[in-house]
This record gives sequence, structure tokens and C-alpha cells, in this order.
Amino acid sequence: MTEKVNNVSDLILLDDIQKNINIIFYKIEEKFDIENFKERQYNEDYQQQIEQFRLFPYQARYLRALLYFKLIKRYDHVPLVTKSLELEEANTVKPSSYEEVTDFI
Repeated sequence: MTEKVNNVSDLILLDDIQKNINIIFYKIEEKFDIENFKERQYNEDYQQQIEQFRLFPYQARYLRALLYFKLIKRYDHVPLVTKSLELEEANTVKPSSYEEVTDFI
């Protein structure tokens, strides 16, 4: 038998983790431009830094997928949130079906 999301602390944990992952996506999309790294081009590890920054979106997607996998495994139906939400929006989010979340993952 699977538990349903009905514990406020579980929802707060989901919100905090999801918010941080969505902030990572936002910052990567907003700030990842090679022009922002021109001042570092003479550093010895410049190419490694650029490659690391290019991998950030994939690493964040992996972490988000892992989070959702663990949540649906434990709770079955969880809210599927792919962007940062304002308080009013967060209060209206409904749990998504297991299938919707697995398709997203």
C-alpha cells in the first residue's frame, strides 16, 4: 500500500527541493553565455569550467528526475512542478498521476 502526500512537512520538503532545482534551471538559462566567461579565458582550466557549466542543466535534470522517482515510489501521486511558484500558485497545485510523473521523468 502506498502513502499519499498528506503530511505538510513532506510538501514543504518537496517545495524546497523543487524550488532550488528550478532556480538552478533559471540561473543556467539566464546566465550561461560564453560572453559571461570571457574574463576567465586565460585561466588554465577555462575549457574545463566551460564544459562543467554546460553539464549543469543535465545534472539538475538528473537530480529532479531522481527526486520525483523517490517521491512517486513512496507517495504515488505527487504535484509535478517544473517552475518556481508564487505562494498563491503553490496553494492550488494538485497532485499529478503516477503516469504523468513517470512520463515527465
